[in-house]
Amino acid sequence: MCPVDVTIEYHCFLQALAHDVLDLTLNRVVVEENVGRSPAGGAKVKTRACDLDSRDRFWMSQKGSPFPIVAEAIQEELEQYRSSEEEVKRLKASMVGDRFLFYIQ
Repeated sequence: MCPVDVTIEYHCFLQALAHDVLDLTLNRVVVEENVGRSPAGGAKVKTRACDLDSRDRFWMSQKGSPFPIVAEAIQEELEQYRSSEEEVKRLKASMVGDRFLFYIQ
């Protein structure tokens, strides 16, 4: 007889979550995006396939991590991306300014 108070524990690791929610099959996830309305009034859907393999640095480092850890890692990656984007904008602005000064002289 099985005790009634046995707790079923489901670990929410990234790989298991991707498999359950995104239909991960053979390390490939196919995602549909709504990209607007068609002329007939229906939704335009764009399909994108993502290979989750050894070339995907984030996937390789996080696939066995619990989801709360993955969420923190996503936030860190996003902050790094935004920081890099700001640096590129700053460098672009300084190059435009340098070119402008070159043409004036």
